[in-house]
Amino acid sequence: MYRLQLNMMDNLNTTITLDPLLFRDYLEETEDALNELSDLSRDEEIEGQGLLESIEVIPVKVGERKEVVACDASVIQVAEYPRGHVLAMRGAVVKRSGDEVSATLMGPFLKVVRFTSLQRSAGLEEVKREVLAAFEQRVRAFAVSAVRGGITLFDASLSQPYDDPNAFEWSSLLRTAAMNNNVVMSFSKESDLIIDGWSLRSIGTALRPPVVVRLPVSLLHSSSFRFWGDVYVSRLSAKLFPFRVDVYPVGACVDESFSSLLASDALIYGYPETLALAHALCTFRWSEVVSIQRVLSERLRTTVTESLNPRSVIFSPFEGRET
Repeated sequence: MYRLQLNMMDNLNTTITLDPLLFRDYLEETEDALNELSDLSRDEEIEGQGLLESIEVIPVKVGERKEVVACDASVIQVAEYPRGHVLAMRGAVVKRSGDEVSATLMGPFLKVVRFTSLQRSAGLEEVKREVLAAFEQRVRAFAVSAVRGGITLFDASLSQPYDDPNAFEWSSLLRTAAMNNNVVMSFSKESDLIIDGWSLRSIGTALRPPVVVRLPVSLLHSSSFRFWGDVYVSRLSAKLFPFRVDVYPVGACVDESFSSLLASDALIYGYPETLALAHALCTFRWSEVVSIQRVLSERLRTTVTESLNPRSVIFSPFEGRET
């Protein structure tokens, strides 16, 4: 059958035709897009530098070494049964004190999500996000209590919608961090924040690292999001990526915080090594998923089989990958 499909692809004649009336608006949009892209010039670079002049640029130097604690968590689906999903969760907290590095793992834990408990509009990915958000708060709570007078590193941002069900947990979590005299620095590998029409990645490209750029509250005002900390764009490495970094408490001595981070942790293209290690330790590997499935099989006295994906089965021969 696969050979027949290959032969069909070899003999397939493809003709690209456009009905000028039916696709007229798309043709016009394509022309407008090409014109706009071709107009990118030095003028926009100057405009970007004008934006940079209106915000605070803070050079960063190596400062005092402090203890660093980083945490992360992950949730995956390990099985599905006729009445719902079986999810696995694991958290990791990595502590660096001088040249010593230690790690604490939490999990794996299992959770059954029944179809009857899901909203009709909620898909599996949305359910996993909700489960992860609640579980990761527990991991963060452990992390902020694991050090005093140090730096606590989170993954993602410190801004949430006002209707976030975890708002109370966030408030309690950050109060605990402040009581322990910790500075919370939350790194985002990606950000949808747009500042005066510019993406965060485009801010400060001409600056010489290590440097951070403070984004004023006036540019971050939102009627739907709460910002728990000050927001910065960090360029701590000469290579590759800038990152959005939210820092709590608000008004913290940020140059001292970033200086201590430079002195206390290794940076991978500007990203803290302890945070990368926490991510690696909480991520489930294929062999671990198989082990969990085996435990389920033995405890439930049933056979765990791989669920075939209709899309993969139908389209994999055309996309050149296995099902």
